[in-house]
Amino acid sequence: MAVASAQRATTGAGFVPFGAQLVGSVPLGNAEEVFRALAAALGDRVRRLPDGETGPRADWIVWQYPVLSSRPQFEVAPPTPHSYRALPRLRLRAGEDGSDLSFDSLGYAEAALASFGTFSVLKRDGVLPRGCRFQVSLPTPLAPVAAFVAADDQAVVEQAYEAAMTLEVEHILASIPPDQLALQWDTNFEFGMLEGDLPVWFGDVKGGILERLLRISRPVPPEIELGFHFCHGHDEQAGRSGHKDMSRMVEIANALAGSLDRPLNWVHMPLPKDADAAFLAPLADLRLEAETELYLGALQPDEPAETTRLRIAAAHEAAGERLLLRYGVPAQLARFAGSHGASWTRPDPPLEDLLVSLADKIWKGSRVPELEQRVIAATGRTPWQAFATLDDLLSDLAATADERLAFQSAFPIGG
Repeated sequence: MAVASAQRATTGAGFVPFGAQLVGSVPLGNAEEVFRALAAALGDRVRRLPDGETGPRADWIVWQYPVLSSRPQFEVAPPTPHSYRALPRLRLRAGEDGSDLSFDSLGYAEAALASFGTFSVLKRDGVLPRGCRFQVSLPTPLAPVAAFVAADDQAVVEQAYEAAMTLEVEHILASIPPDQLALQWDTNFEFGMLEGDLPVWFGDVKGGILERLLRISRPVPPEIELGFHFCHGHDEQAGRSGHKDMSRMVEIANALAGSLDRPLNWVHMPLPKDADAAFLAPLADLRLEAETELYLGALQPDEPAETTRLRIAAAHEAAGERLLLRYGVPAQLARFAGSHGASWTRPDPPLEDLLVSLADKIWKGSRVPELEQRVIAATGRTPWQAFATLDDLLSDLAATADERLAFQSAFPIGG
């Protein structure tokens, strides 16, 4: 999971994120611009750097449409409500069964090797962090097939396309030093299928998706980092309902962690703008190994920084409760990790909740008058007498908050 860093800046909850996981696309002109910009902005706050998927790849999988449509076995058909970007569907011509369908190159290996050449030079010259790996972000083979191929032909086309993607991955693995490489699978259409928003051409939806994710991941050697980006999904003509909560993502992450015969190095799970406690609750069931970093996609474009901090804080609290429960802390105590931030704002909170919230705020040097007034009211003492005593005590504690936070930041803890 993302862990505490050595940087002083904190979220509203006093939690210091370890850093960032960049899922792929960056709106710049080329790979060198991306590498330089990310290194300058984030420095050692990232463990992996993607090339930004610039040029023809800027629109994710759309550049694969001509790769598919160029094959003589296809003809075009009208788009459907589930067509990606309202592009015409590709279907096999009459008399074609797809048995001879193949692809010379998908272009992913060629792009990766070109970008790695730039990455290597910049790393040699000290522009990029020494410990950072080059991240290759790839769509799962299921994605272009689900996006562009007519439903009746998806099963047979998937076989040919997955075989081609396997060759692309093999070329990448053979050409880039293992200690410099990280590979990410972008899972977009899979979650649309799991949520019932997209049609599926195989019977057992969850089982079929897991089988495919494991099949394309197991050939990646353990010395090469492997991760997954769980995507919200977008750009079909018919809108998706999106993730109802984190349960589907948690289920898939747990299954991958338990079934891959190699380390799962990271998982990225997106958070919608309106993520609340109910949306985050399934995190309590997440079962990742210690080596797996969990990144939550909490940043939204054109959003006030304070709103983002509150979303990060809420996710951090939910993860903290999960961690305490995993290590045997009784539920009645572990709940404070998930409720200390805002439980005091609820109607008639117990005194212990008020005190825990007060301790959380003052530990970070934050004075919240309304919270302090509620604590005083709960004591039953004369307000002015209680306030005089409490104010002196809280002022003394708040004065040393910077020292505490600096100490915490100096000793990051994995979770």
